[in-house]
Amino acid sequence: MQGGQMVVEEPVRLVSVLTPTMPSFVPSLTKIVGTLGPKSRSVEVIEECLKAEMSVARFDFSWSNDDYHQETLDKLRIAVKNVKKLCAVMLDTVGPELQVCNTSGDPIELKADAQVTLTPDLSQEPSAEVLPINYAELAEGPDALARQRIEELKEEVSCMLSNSSDPFLEMNLIDTLELLGVAYHFETQIEEALSRIYIAYTNG
Repeated sequence: MQGGQMVVEEPVRLVSVLTPTMPSFVPSLTKIVGTLGPKSRSVEVIEECLKAEMSVARFDFSWSNDDYHQETLDKLRIAVKNVKKLCAVMLDTVGPELQVCNTSGDPIELKADAQVTLTPDLSQEPSAEVLPINYAELAEGPDALARQRIEELKEEVSCMLSNSSDPFLEMNLIDTLELLGVAYHFETQIEEALSRIYIAYTNG
């Protein structure tokens, strides 16, 4: 009531509700991913990356250690607080790779036709002549990995022979091992399996 008169408000039209309002800013549809490495992990550089619209900070866990990346993450938090811009974190945890361990971050210039020595000795300083590699079995070569895989497979087959409760599967496995010429690795397990099968059928 205003001045003794009733004010009737105009009903809200549906079209006015459905009409979107113009945003006060244009949201960024492009996401920029930046890797924080030795040359880009200082607070000052990270701040400049954030001002340049970096929206995701990538951490490459295929090299260095957790303490190094934790320190970089702490610097990212400081930069985010200073610039007042949010930034997502991407942890790139790829599988094992052969990496040159260059903790100093200094560039290494390799020359064409020059001889370079790869060594698992991480205490050596990387240079154009010597590159320390994060692979302790480097001197043993691929044969060491092959031997390890063979032992793992032998253990799996031994468990299959010892734990199987199906005589038909056991006989098929034994036949396969004989055909492959590797049954001699499992003589004890095969003898025990054949004994179990014989006892089960004679008592059945």
